[in-house]
Amino acid sequence: MPKRLNSMTLKLPTCNFCGDQWLPQSDVVASRSYCDGCRKERRAIAAKLLDARPIGLLEGLGPYILPRQNRAT
Repeated sequence: MPKRLNSMTLKLPTCNFCGDQWLPQSDVVASRSYCDGCRKERRAIAAKLLDARPIGLLEGLGPYILPRQNRAT
């Protein structure tokens, strides 16, 4: 029997931010995602830089242009 090549071994994906190996959820693309610890940290950094805040209930009721198929007749 032929020997198994070293390049054929499986390897866990690495986080793009910290470089640690992690096991992603089933619906996550591991090459474009971050580990659970870095995801929360990066979300907080982005919210601070983009001045993000929660959307209010009455916010967004202004005049918006919708595609024709979504307009009420």
